[in-house]
Amino acid sequence: MRQLEHCHLILEPQPLSGFENMRRDALLLSAAATSRWPEQAGILRFYAWKEPTLSIGYFQKLEAIVATPRWQSLPVVRRLSGGGAILHDREWTYSLTVPHWPQLVERPHELYARIHQPIVDVLNSIGIPAQFRGVTNHLPLEPDLCFLRSDENDLVIGDQKILGSAQRRRKGSLLQHGSLILGNSPVTPEIHGISDICGTAFNELHRLGLATKIASNISHQLHTHNDWPAELSSLLNEAETSA
Repeated sequence: MRQLEHCHLILEPQPLSGFENMRRDALLLSAAATSRWPEQAGILRFYAWKEPTLSIGYFQKLEAIVATPRWQSLPVVRRLSGGGAILHDREWTYSLTVPHWPQLVERPHELYARIHQPIVDVLNSIGIPAQFRGVTNHLPLEPDLCFLRSDENDLVIGDQKILGSAQRRRKGSLLQHGSLILGNSPVTPEIHGISDICGTAFNELHRLGLATKIASNISHQLHTHNDWPAELSSLLNEAETSA
């Protein structure tokens, strides 16, 4: 199995605004294309959002979506990754940034399975029957929301989608975003999370277990940070200066 030499796992200590979460991921993707990036390393962020926020996929039409009444009271940000819109409320988000994706997979699309399988393993180990959807069903008119769309790499419980991911590549580097729905939001009652389906309440230990399992699956050496380490902070600062 192909693996990175190192994975820096950053467990964001506090929920951040949508703007700040997307700013950090954008800077990481920019930095991954530079010689300053830690050698043979990937950076995996696990984070939450300070308030319910709608993120729009890179290729979606912002004006059409934000005109929908139920989004008009929410902060809206655009993701670098593609896919449909996601309401970030009662969910966890991950981002994985790697400078050279062939270190992990032969084709970028295969990275979805590489990240999702350890999540399935952890959820199954605590009695949650998550699995890959296994089939893709494209509708003539795709819904705006990611969690109403259907892709073979989705993780589902029954027919309920609980995790979806999307990617962005730039100059040989790759950013993959994923969202795990823990519980449904009053804003999107049609989308159900793990606690709604299985009654399982998640805590910080679950977050650490999921993140560690993913990082260990893709790297030989895991470096866990409960805040931004100085060497990675300087990397972001340099990327911001050159942006």
